[in-house]
Amino acid sequence: MEEHMRSNLSHVKAEGAASRSIIYGALSAAFRQPREAHRQVLAVVNKVIPTLNFPQWESLATLMNAVLDKLGSSGMFLILGVEYNRLFVGPNPPRVYPYESMYQEPGGSIMGEAALRVLSAYAQEGLCPGDMEKDLPDHVAMELEFLAYLCSREAAALEGKNEEKVFHYVNRRILRETQEDFYKCWANLLEKFIRWEAKRLEVQVHGESLA
Repeated sequence: MEEHMRSNLSHVKAEGAASRSIIYGALSAAFRQPREAHRQVLAVVNKVIPTLNFPQWESLATLMNAVLDKLGSSGMFLILGVEYNRLFVGPNPPRVYPYESMYQEPGGSIMGEAALRVLSAYAQEGLCPGDMEKDLPDHVAMELEFLAYLCSREAAALEGKNEEKVFHYVNRRILRETQEDFYKCWANLLEKFIRWEAKRLEVQVHGESLA
């Protein structure tokens, strides 16, 4: 009986880790150039999040469904691509820099100590940037992809504190700079999900579980 209960608990934890990996992977995709595949990514998130004990989801579900409907509109991905470039790329100076170093380094420089720390974390898992997207190692999309990878490996013992702070800065700037519900939706989800994860991991350290 006890062995059966342990087996069930392991199964539940494995399912939770897989679901969190999917969410991090979707959030990573949201910080890359918008493509038709984003509609499917959003639909998957819509199905997966309710399986987690994530109370903030209720407040986001309406916006998420509205964004899904909007993505069916003709020319919507072209509009989102223009907004993506305005927010994160250029040709004018980006409104939101998606690199951790910009928020951790004095004066806001890229490829600083924060990027080297992230590279070291990738290397400890046997990864290199070539295994993921070709961009600077501390790009928000790459860091989120790394979190997805860790969850898929059941490596959920993350510190999360620095990342939570950086994601907060990025989200705050996105919400201030964009009028597109697509980016408002992802920014809100990222902020709430990261805070929930940080709390969940903090509780786990003390021998309890929120998952």
